[in-house]
Amino acid sequence: MSQYLSVGHRCIRLAKITDVFLNFSDQEIFRRHAAKNWRATQSWIHGVGREFNFNNKLGRSCASLTAQEPVQRTECSPDQKESDSGLENAVVRALQKFRSSTRNQKASLRHYISLELFEKASRDFVQKVLKGNGPLLLQSEEEEEGSMAEDRVLHAFLEYTKLHHTYEIQEYERIVNCRDLSKPHLWFPVARAVKRRVIYHAGPTNSGKTYNALLAMKHASSGVYCGPLRLLAMEVYESCNREGTYCSLITGQERREVPGARHTACTVEMMNLEKLVDVAVIDEIQLIGDESRGWAWTRALLGVPAREIHVCGDGSALSLVKWMTEQIGEEFEVRKYDRFTPLEIEHGGLEMGYSAVEAGDCIVAFSRADIFQIKQLIEMETQYKSCVVYGALPPETRRQQAKLFNDPTSGYDIMVASDAVGMGLNLNIRRVIFHKMDKREGHAKPTVPVSVSMIKQIAGRAGRRSSQYSVGKATCREKGDVRRLREGLGVPLDRLATSRAGIYPEYEHFEAFAASKQSQVYSDLIKEFSQEAVLGGKYFFCKQESTIELAKLLERVCGLSMKDLYSFCMAPASTGDLRIRAAILYFAKKYAAGEACELEIDPGDVPPTTSDAMRDFEAAHQVATLWLWLSNRFDTVYFPNREKADTIAQKICRLLSQGLEIMSERKEDARDVEQSQSKDDSMPKGKKSKKAKQICKTAKQLFSPYRHEFFALLHEIREESDEQSAKIAG
Repeated sequence: MSQYLSVGHRCIRLAKITDVFLNFSDQEIFRRHAAKNWRATQSWIHGVGREFNFNNKLGRSCASLTAQEPVQRTECSPDQKESDSGLENAVVRALQKFRSSTRNQKASLRHYISLELFEKASRDFVQKVLKGNGPLLLQSEEEEEGSMAEDRVLHAFLEYTKLHHTYEIQEYERIVNCRDLSKPHLWFPVARAVKRRVIYHAGPTNSGKTYNALLAMKHASSGVYCGPLRLLAMEVYESCNREGTYCSLITGQERREVPGARHTACTVEMMNLEKLVDVAVIDEIQLIGDESRGWAWTRALLGVPAREIHVCGDGSALSLVKWMTEQIGEEFEVRKYDRFTPLEIEHGGLEMGYSAVEAGDCIVAFSRADIFQIKQLIEMETQYKSCVVYGALPPETRRQQAKLFNDPTSGYDIMVASDAVGMGLNLNIRRVIFHKMDKREGHAKPTVPVSVSMIKQIAGRAGRRSSQYSVGKATCREKGDVRRLREGLGVPLDRLATSRAGIYPEYEHFEAFAASKQSQVYSDLIKEFSQEAVLGGKYFFCKQESTIELAKLLERVCGLSMKDLYSFCMAPASTGDLRIRAAILYFAKKYAAGEACELEIDPGDVPPTTSDAMRDFEAAHQVATLWLWLSNRFDTVYFPNREKADTIAQKICRLLSQGLEIMSERKEDARDVEQSQSKDDSMPKGKKSKKAKQICKTAKQLFSPYRHEFFALLHEIREESDEQSAKIAG
């Protein structure tokens, strides 16, 4: 018997060395078991030796240990045999149902054992144990059958798998962590090292909330302003420097570094996550719930390294921001504001049509075609000239139009605008008139009602505190729409709720995820990441339709790395415009080939004087903006001569402003314009009017460098259209 106990002691010592003998809590039980079940013990020790291939000292120890079979065995009594059999039966039963147990699968996942690995490892584990080649699974006589045995088997399996599948577990842990977006505050270690205080300025438009937040930033020794638009960043940049607070400007397209400046005005996507400041201002915080751009506000709120953070918004995101700050244990304060001037509703609508407009009126329409038709109709039927503001116009042109409208001596007394008027411009508006109460969210999509938050944002622009209008007014073109306007304005701010915050992975997350996938097609990886990402709490994965479209476009370019594709796909490129798509494809090809890519647009000297010509110049400015954005992210070797590109962009803005002025002076009837355009479209090929020929000439002049890519994309679209037509016909 002493020989068996000696073997048991040697087994314990060996198991401790190999670090596999972790499921034996009672060494005395094991020594007794080794004495009574020598063959199983010998088989297990020999299995350990095989695991190390007998190639080292440990393996040789196993071999020598198994060779020392005792010459005499002690027979157990029948009662002992029956007792041992009953004890082992509980383990056998636990083994038999181990693999089918959902509980065991979930427990394994918590230890980063994937379901695929669980199937493989559990099969091997059970087979080895039942054959006597795996870990010994014993229980003391005092233990009960059932759950105790199941726990013992699970514990042994986890230790067995960690030993035999270390690499697979580590890889799966890395993959799970890269997909885990549930704690985005941990992405920003610099911000987490700062004791921060968050102050929420909640109030409607024209309540002074942003003014007070900016005042705190200007009085601080260092600060940063993060706004949703380049227009707003430019306005803060100019006001700070005008008042003696040196401030730099950083947007996706430009950088204006002011010597000695300790303040920065930037667009929210360009916020510096490494630079510590005293005060940060994050404007329009309710956009944290935007389906496409919300991630930028989440990143700014969680990642800005500032001692004091002022967020400004309409109050709809108050509960969400409070929850986010509580998650990281930061101090939170709310300051509420009321509107400075009253806002009245004119219930009768605009009964006489647009011939009844008055100085200081702003007509809001949600389509570009409506904006130009309303502008031309007003200028034809009234004494007034109209300014226009819409999203496709360059920020510089919008600012120039706003200055004309605000200047009582300019002769431009009416504004016709899109929902872009809702933020970014300070306008002296007397009355806001909604052309319609429905809008289209995209091409070929049905119209949807204007949201309550947008109604409040736009209507609230009337009656600005510093203007000559002490009371703001709002109405609709059609009397029947006034009810919806009234209902929207009547909704209390505290009933508006931005319930979730947008999120998007950093490149490091995406890189780690891509490394775990066989397919390296970038557009497929984006889709898979969005489907497999683990989101916690009140976060959502921002929409990526435009990113996926860009990825599909650029995947055909050889020589672009994963990092290059990530950067190109984040560029501000409108995938719905074939000219923009052709331009970014051209830029990507030149970059991948290692060739210098200058901006080669030639706007000429003739301003656009038709709606279509305006559209071409707007697209040309978007191409210039795209090039400038890329030049800020890639080496200047590939995007050289930035000064030339800046000059081209500024020239396009001047020509657009001149074109709008000429169109106002000409006062062409909107109905004649519409008929003329319809006539051009109905003419046979080769018989277009002089105006249409001039438009085509302008387009060719502007986009000639990208003509090859343009016609290749156009050919693809036609082929796809033909295939769809054939399927429908079939």
